[in-house]
Amino acid sequence: METTTSTVTIPSREITQADRQLIEFYSDRLKFLWEQYLKVVHLVLTLSGGTILLLLNTLKIAHGKDLTSGQVFCSWTAIACSVGALAGGIVWRSCAQVVMEAQIYGPPDAAERYFTKLTVPTILPVALRSKDLKKYGLAYDIIKWFVLALLVGSWIAIIFFLASGAPPPVKPEMLSSL
Repeated sequence: METTTSTVTIPSREITQADRQLIEFYSDRLKFLWEQYLKVVHLVLTLSGGTILLLLNTLKIAHGKDLTSGQVFCSWTAIACSVGALAGGIVWRSCAQVVMEAQIYGPPDAAERYFTKLTVPTILPVALRSKDLKKYGLAYDIIKWFVLALLVGSWIAIIFFLASGAPPPVKPEMLSSL
């Protein structure tokens, strides 16, 4: 006979009332937090990737035209900032995951029991394996501002690039067909 919760199926001989409460506690919260968290992370990563695509499209349209040294500098600055924001966003996501895990798991002993005894045995999350969670929290706090600064910096570089007379990211004839 098996007992089923919203996310886990385990043999009933191993489960106690306290274990059931623990499973419900973690399952519901993990699902909700991951849904919210991933919305923000995907937005940042999408904005970074979209910025890269916008700039590359602008440079494709400008290909073969004489660009001033300022326009070339702005374009390379925007590309470097966008790629940096995208890479930083991936690192930020990893650090944020560890910080979130540490905040929601509660007592490490109960969380370790959940992940080793009450579910299909798997490796423990980094938040339960790491001895120094402060480094992840510090990295999370620093990297999110670094990513935001790079993303905004890339947008500012694109604005300067376009304001200096560079061709727009969309050809005018494309707009007239709408």
